Amino acid sequence: MMYGLMGTGATVLMLTVSIVAVVTLLDRDARLDQCLRLSIGLGFLLTVVLTFWVAGELAGNGGRYIGTPSVNGPKIPIVGWSMEVGDLRPA
Repeated sequence: MMYGLMGTGATVLMLTVSIVAVVTLLDRDARLDQCLRLSIGLGFLLTVVLTFWVAGELAGNGGRYIGTPSVNGPKIPIVGWSMEVGDLRPA
């Protein structure tokens, strides 16, 4: 449940960023120079595309681990990242 809620929140956040990017690119009356406006807009759009790409890779990989961790394997305190196998969450 919480993982789905987090995914929904991330999607809403990324859609908001994409709207800001499009508005930034199309706002010809802004005080920003055209190069700066283009850089901001394309940077935001690239951020959205790469975020969805990485999220798809994580979801399609079948989990957040590279390898097969044991059920009660060692984890880093507070964050819960695996110390036994590769963990994609810190990346």
